[in-house]
Amino acid sequence: MNLLRAINQPGASSDLALQAQDEVLIFSLPYFNDSYKELRDAVKDSSDGSSKVEDDQLIGQNDPSMQGVDGELFLAGAQSKEKSEEEAKEDRQDLVEEVVFRIQAQAKTPSETNVVSVAGDVRLPGTYPLLESREIAELIKLAGGFEASAFLDKAEVTRLGFEANGNATLTTIAISLAEILEGRSEFKLEPRDQIQIRRIPNWSYGDM
Repeated sequence: MNLLRAINQPGASSDLALQAQDEVLIFSLPYFNDSYKELRDAVKDSSDGSSKVEDDQLIGQNDPSMQGVDGELFLAGAQSKEKSEEEAKEDRQDLVEEVVFRIQAQAKTPSETNVVSVAGDVRLPGTYPLLESREIAELIKLAGGFEASAFLDKAEVTRLGFEANGNATLTTIAISLAEILEGRSEFKLEPRDQIQIRRIPNWSYGDM
């Protein structure tokens, strides 16, 4: 569901009516979303134009005389921030794993297990709930977005199927990731699909 639309338009079709025993999970933006953090900090510090942390960083970088105690404090602050971000990442992953576990436990058959997996060049590869839209773009958002090295032209989906006698089958589907992301393809994920995001051929982090 679109939470923002439901809040802004109470009573509309997007405002889902809750039932007894429902659980609502609110996902935060991925902890590593630098653009969001920069925007948040800019709004927070707009009254004085710059935050104290930013001023301290400038002092530590540009004034050799300040690279003693202040430099150590800045390093300690950076390490503390990195630790808190890592803890936020772990908390988010723990929540996702709990949701996936419940879905798997409640599924009547393997074919009805509404989870999907993403591997390769995404920031948080793993298994996630299959959202109602069944769109790859939504799965990539859950996985934190693409790495800079992700090959955004093509990808592969491995699909698990079941025959009438119960035997499992695996089918590999080559998809045009570019067309999907641009909205020119209506490809939908199925329960237990696995998508592999390839790396750009001959990629080097020096190319960033």
